[in-house]
Amino acid sequence: MEFFFCNTKFSKKEIQKLILWFLINHGTKKTSNLIDKIKTISFQYATKGGFSIGIEDLQIPNIKSYLIKNTEKEINKNENLYLLGGITSIQRLQKIIDIWNTTNEILTKELLQNFRQNNTLNPVYIAALSGARGNISQVKQLVGMRGLMSDSKGEIIDLPIQSNFKEGLNITEYLISCYGARKGLIDTALRTSNSGYLTRKLVDVAQSLIITQLDCKTLQGILVTPLIKEKKTYLTIKQRLIGRILATSITGENEKILASKGQDICNYLAKKIIKQKHETTKIYIRSPLTCSTQKSICQLCYGWNLAYNRLVEIGETVGVIAAQSIGEPGTQLTMRTFHTGGVFYGTVKEKVYSPHAGTIQYFVNNLKKETKTRYGEKAVLTTIKQNIYVKKDKYTTTKILIPAYSLIYAKPNTKISKKEVIAEISTYQELFLKEKEKTFKTVKEIKTPTEGQVYIEDFKDNKKITWVMNGKIMSYLLLVKTLILRRKKNFLANKRNKTEEIFKKIFENKSKNNFYNSYLRALKIKKSRENKYTNIKTHKSEKIKQLFNENYFLNNCLKFQLNSKKRKTKNGYRDTQPEIKKLSDRKQCLLYTKQNKIVILNLPKNKNKIGKTMRKKIKQQIVCGQIIEIQKNKIVLRQGSPHLTPKKTQIYFKNGDIISKNNTISYTTEKKSKTGDIVQGLPKIEELLEAKITKNLQPLYNSPHKKLKQYFFLYKKKYPRNVATKKSIEQLQKFLLENIQLVYQAQNIRISDKHLEIIIKQMTSRVIIYKEGDTNLLIGEKIELYEIEKINKKVKNKAEYEPILQGITKSSLETESFISASSFQETIKILTESAIRGKIDWLSGLKENVIIGRLIPAGTGIKNFRTKQKSKF
Repeated sequence: MEFFFCNTKFSKKEIQKLILWFLINHGTKKTSNLIDKIKTISFQYATKGGFSIGIEDLQIPNIKSYLIKNTEKEINKNENLYLLGGITSIQRLQKIIDIWNTTNEILTKELLQNFRQNNTLNPVYIAALSGARGNISQVKQLVGMRGLMSDSKGEIIDLPIQSNFKEGLNITEYLISCYGARKGLIDTALRTSNSGYLTRKLVDVAQSLIITQLDCKTLQGILVTPLIKEKKTYLTIKQRLIGRILATSITGENEKILASKGQDICNYLAKKIIKQKHETTKIYIRSPLTCSTQKSICQLCYGWNLAYNRLVEIGETVGVIAAQSIGEPGTQLTMRTFHTGGVFYGTVKEKVYSPHAGTIQYFVNNLKKETKTRYGEKAVLTTIKQNIYVKKDKYTTTKILIPAYSLIYAKPNTKISKKEVIAEISTYQELFLKEKEKTFKTVKEIKTPTEGQVYIEDFKDNKKITWVMNGKIMSYLLLVKTLILRRKKNFLANKRNKTEEIFKKIFENKSKNNFYNSYLRALKIKKSRENKYTNIKTHKSEKIKQLFNENYFLNNCLKFQLNSKKRKTKNGYRDTQPEIKKLSDRKQCLLYTKQNKIVILNLPKNKNKIGKTMRKKIKQQIVCGQIIEIQKNKIVLRQGSPHLTPKKTQIYFKNGDIISKNNTISYTTEKKSKTGDIVQGLPKIEELLEAKITKNLQPLYNSPHKKLKQYFFLYKKKYPRNVATKKSIEQLQKFLLENIQLVYQAQNIRISDKHLEIIIKQMTSRVIIYKEGDTNLLIGEKIELYEIEKINKKVKNKAEYEPILQGITKSSLETESFISASSFQETIKILTESAIRGKIDWLSGLKENVIIGRLIPAGTGIKNFRTKQKSKF
């Protein structure tokens, strides 16, 4: 090897690349020597350097105060828009989250920039950047800000922690911080156990798979395609080819063979194949899924041992390696919340910020139209590239070029501060082609902040505002049995005598007509009689609600009066708080009608025409409500809170209904971004590996069992049953492989396909007997596919079967070895069944040999095992 000199900084990634390159070119022995030397030198100089972190090394960037100031300005604007009914409660919350996320992101960038410019040798910066200790997100919490936290339910708290650990947290921030940190710790504890259990189940299902021979001589292979979802490529063909064996030869443009069948593919060969192969050429590789070796796997179907990039050796326990490779990332990543302490991370759209304070200028002619963002704010959409100028003073003007289809937030000739958002960069596809974002919809209820009366206002642009006009509800729960009335035909609505003799018995009615008192909920009672259920209807019979009433003589007159507490403000407005003391403006009187019915009439005393709704700003406080009265120098408002909802949203109250506090007005759908680490994906992986049919007692929409039935039903029409079974199993294996890979790849976890293929092979290896034919099998019996194929060759009237999918737990419990199965779960049941059936365990796997205390059939023990097997037969 020639001496070479590399004058550059080596971060964690660079060292990984160097070691991999060295391993491929110089083998394992020399590589281990190199790593030893690197370790010795590193520790020697770390000791001499006296590397440690002190409080002075935590440098807070000056720009932080600017950013917080800008953010609070944005949030106030957003809050005002919500109070005026301009945006929905969900848009408000999403905007707050977006604003703080953006601030957090800028702060992180500025923080790193600050270290780069002022002090490259800062211990905090070196430790995080080299990958020796911690990461950037932890540095951000030390000298930036902690940011948004999630509460115990996993919902984001809209009050972020603005302080960092150097400044120290105030009481409110500390309590919010404890929420997230505690949630992180508990999640870690629970999920680590889940991940460990998953690993155990995987080991149990695959432990018996060992490399036993060189080549199984199969002619089958699997097609290699890139893993793409929503236009994003997670795995390329090159990544999927390295370390595998070709099942068919590959030819180039001039029918020249690029790689022959049975050849293993290295990095160089993979590049060559992709570059020179014919466009229509399909690449087939050998796979554990198609290996025809029974109860084990051959060398060529497995390919390279990824520890040292050479062909796997005979006797290698590839099943256990596969199980550990899939289980390990779960254990690793459950720890991630522990370090960051439940801090929320979300994706942020690319934005353009002002480089300094000043006045913004741009030409309006070139712009297409005014529009609204997804958070309900007004913005201007530009269809061509646009120059924006930020003028600081006479001498300093900065020019910013904004790409086409961007949204400009700032209006021309307005003053902006440093690092304020000017525009958001987006593309034509994002705006008009509505790509599927990584979001999921959740249903959220909208609750009333106050009690009062509902008023619904419709708008043209597919939106409506539901107002809740403030008021105090007075309600009494009263029970009724029977009511005796003495009747006089003519009496006045407003005046009557309680002592008049009116007699009428109302019979008990068992019908379930409900009652709704349309205006008042308050009934004042003087004398009591016997109780009974009654049906009471209003003259507006379409409004119905249930009333349990204590029914007696209604008071002569119910009085209503406004008592206002007045508060004066400087500029002449009065903020009045009405209180209802007695109810006098509505009269209610009892009229005799048919048997079993009572009518309560609401008779308005003086009909006032009430104006439409109005919004008025009093200083910084926004007051919204219904105009009751307009005079020369004052406006009387009935205060209300507006709730903006899309027109199609079902509202559970009608106009004029009385509503109590914290009542649900409507439900609306909210788009949430799919955040989280693999732990969010861990249940998904378990769901796929356990082949679950239901989730929370609800049938799964896209369950693998359904898929298998669909595939089998389609192939059954074209092919004989045995071919249809094989083809449908192949399709299902591909579906499972891609779905499990997607969960891991979305978290940037690289797991080789061969490990997943080994587990999937065990899950799909069995079939269920449909017709027994001449065999001695029973209908409904589960049997290995290769076994039934063997049996069918020997009989005239063949058995018919269908493919089935078994989860990893079921597969483990149904292995041939009863010792292995009983050491996993349900020990008594398995041993009892085996004893009754007189089962024999041939001790072919690892687990059963460990339990008995024999040499395991792996590594050097494989030769010993094979000679014994031969002598047995």
